[in-house]
Amino acid sequence: MASPFFTQFIQRLNSKMLAMTLTFSLVACQAGYQSPNAFLSIHLPTSCKTTLLAFHEQMQQEGVLDQSTPALPAFPLLHVNRFLESLTQTINSEAEANEWYAMTAELGSYVRAVQNENLAQPWDDQALAQLNECADSFIKDPEYQDLRMEIVSTTAITPVIGDHYNQLQKWIGFFPLLRPFLLQRIYNLHEDEQRWFSDTENFPLSTSYAPAQNLPLASAIEIKQWLGKAYTKSTLGIPYLDAKALDALFALHAPKLIIEHRDNNDLIGSPEWQGKNIVINNKLPSTYILPSFARISGRNILQLNYVFWFSERKATNLIDLYSGAIDSLIWRVNLDEDGQVFLYDSIHSCGCYHKYFRVADDLLVKTTPLSNEPANIFDVTKIDPMKGINLTLSANEHYLVGMENSRDTPSTQTDIPYSIQSYGLLSSLPFGTGNRSMFSANGIIEGTERLERFTLWPTGVASVGSMRGWGTHATGFIEQQHFDDAELLDNYFELQ
Repeated sequence: MASPFFTQFIQRLNSKMLAMTLTFSLVACQAGYQSPNAFLSIHLPTSCKTTLLAFHEQMQQEGVLDQSTPALPAFPLLHVNRFLESLTQTINSEAEANEWYAMTAELGSYVRAVQNENLAQPWDDQALAQLNECADSFIKDPEYQDLRMEIVSTTAITPVIGDHYNQLQKWIGFFPLLRPFLLQRIYNLHEDEQRWFSDTENFPLSTSYAPAQNLPLASAIEIKQWLGKAYTKSTLGIPYLDAKALDALFALHAPKLIIEHRDNNDLIGSPEWQGKNIVINNKLPSTYILPSFARISGRNILQLNYVFWFSERKATNLIDLYSGAIDSLIWRVNLDEDGQVFLYDSIHSCGCYHKYFRVADDLLVKTTPLSNEPANIFDVTKIDPMKGINLTLSANEHYLVGMENSRDTPSTQTDIPYSIQSYGLLSSLPFGTGNRSMFSANGIIEGTERLERFTLWPTGVASVGSMRGWGTHATGFIEQQHFDDAELLDNYFELQ
């Protein structure tokens, strides 16, 4: 019998409703298996092995595999993301391991469901449910306890998820020689971004967007109670909330956008397949949301991610290194253990322009960062997150150039409502008579290449400037960093 989670996911995916599942991290796109050979040596029913091998073979043949949330090589029915993988460093008991395995099994179930939707002939629910039951048997049967602990230890020593940097490129490109010039370029950009943010913007024409959902906004007391119960319930100290609580949090913190308007590429929209290309339908303004987790000062915290899509960044001169099809902004809200916002941060979906916005006074900036990658940190401690946020974006480049409280600022124009969708839906968009992820196997959206990929090739980042999916955002040029690194915030901040 299919698990309640699996049944709910299928129902939501088929009806195109908001799929608020996997609160520990919705994946950007369907993920691939490592070789299942090690799995074959585990004493499990033959039907489990034959079904998995058949499913794996079909995934490979139809090219719907991906690397963003890979399977554990020793047991490919279980999948991990960067946060789950990082937890293996701190697991010290059977109870902690059991909770970790439950999350890897749930993620694996989700990934297979998405992969299945993208097949020319999807498997029936019964076949997928059989794989879920095989995973459940492995993570619960005492017979496999020693093996389960061995897998955790192995994963802690030898990570499954690789980085998105090519070391050969860096070596051939003489990266050490380029590094000082690149570092100065980053500092110059940060100075420009700080100046743009501090200047008062008076756009002659702008478009204003606000979330369409009219859900009752949660109070600070309610949020603190939800998270308190979640932390208490979790052996690993993870604030794992149910869909209803997450819906309320996403509605509460959904930003209002004020975007300078010069052309239609300054309108947000929804990605869809048009022939063999992804386009942005600006008649369907949306944000795509996913929860994630991170660790700061030894505490696991909840993050709310909002992703907005634009049709393009247009060229402003004959040779524009940064122009190309599709542009995107990711806005992230970081919540402390009481559910209070202590930090905002943002990137574009190329992994570029990472900005940190310090909200809370008890968030201290480290005088000596743990990373050599420069961080662009803005002080917005005058902002009250409970009063709503206006984000001001420039035209074409869609730079984040301003922030203020929306409920303290009278609106001068009618807001266009945007819908709130699950980021997971982008993994299986309608394509012809079936479905297809908008992201390629390496996480990049094909056709979004920029010329800067040639000038920044020695950094080792594949196709710098291209839009890419969750789990594949390399954000560092001086050091290797990813937007979903579990301990990224610890490099620069300390939460008291």
